[in-house]
Amino acid sequence: EKVFSDYCQFLGDNSAVTYLPSSTFWYGMVPGQQASFSLPRNIAIENGFETLAEQSDADVIDISLTLDRIEGIKHKDQRNIHFIVASGDNKHHFQLALTDEVQGAAANMVMADPKDPTQIAAPLGGQVEQIQPAGTSVAEGDTLAIIVAMKMEVTVKAPFDCQVEALEVDVGATAQEGCLLCRVKKA
Repeated sequence: EKVFSDYCQFLGDNSAVTYLPSSTFWYGMVPGQQASFSLPRNIAIENGFETLAEQSDADVIDISLTLDRIEGIKHKDQRNIHFIVASGDNKHHFQLALTDEVQGAAANMVMADPKDPTQIAAPLGGQVEQIQPAGTSVAEGDTLAIIVAMKMEVTVKAPFDCQVEALEVDVGATAQEGCLLCRVKKA
């Protein structure tokens, strides 16, 4: 009962999220992913889309939201998330600063840049069981790291022939999904 009342309170406080497509609302977005939805003009204005609403006379504003990138944690628990919002030919970039509620060692992990193939990311959250040491040469498809989550081992493979330049996590560490495990350079 408490969970449902908290959920209803959240929807009341954040009315625009109810207009998101279901998969975006429930599962979030990954960098490069786009969600399209329509907002009544008054909801668009109330939720920070004034610029888009002002450029249209329509009662309903069609909006395209693209998650551009997520920065790593910069100041203890703060990270910036970058979006591109568009309606018709009008496109705007905006940045949202969020407080990451993750506590402990995982709160200080650097997130991998998904656009940089030399940054190897954790495919899921879990414990780092194995990771190749810095300086190790690895052939394409060979194991770079092993992450264990809920008794399941996930092998992180080298995307190309490479050498491990630097480690960002140690064996035994708890990795967040998307965090930077290591940096590699092409061999």
